Amino acid sequence: MNNLRLLIGLLSIVLLSGGACAYGQSVITLEEIFECAETNSAQLRPSFTAQTESEREISVARSGRLPDINASLSLSYIGDGFTTKRNFSNYQKAPIPHLGTGLSINITQPVYTGGAVTSAIELAELKSTAARFATDLQRDNIRFQLTGFYLDIYKYANLRGVVENNIAAARKVLQ
Repeated sequence: MNNLRLLIGLLSIVLLSGGACAYGQSVITLEEIFECAETNSAQLRPSFTAQTESEREISVARSGRLPDINASLSLSYIGDGFTTKRNFSNYQKAPIPHLGTGLSINITQPVYTGGAVTSAIELAELKSTAARFATDLQRDNIRFQLTGFYLDIYKYANLRGVVENNIAAARKVLQ
């Protein structure tokens, strides 16, 4: 809907300024209209976002071939232990080391995944191609619509000239 409002606003400005080519004062080329519509199009913004997101998915899929490194560090404290009988008599204290540390590093490299990584990369590339084609299709649809409006402006400018010539001819006949 915002696209339609933008297009109508653009065309009304061109028509109210005396036509795009009727007087030659303000000529707006079709490329300028295309550029303005593409930068301000609310329909194309999600397509551009989907296209950049699909490019990121390709890089994420390619990172599946890289090694995966995980590191963890643990620190623990254990208090002193004690033992008693069932009736809580004969209390004995057991000294236990109080501080414990642990370090682990895991490095994994996919050697054989059955083609899962390669297929994920190909799928991401196909999604990127589909997003690019969808963006191009929407861009072409907007351009065709704008071209139709632009040609309508020329048609109405020519019609205006014809009506002005007919009025001038009618005035001559009346004189």
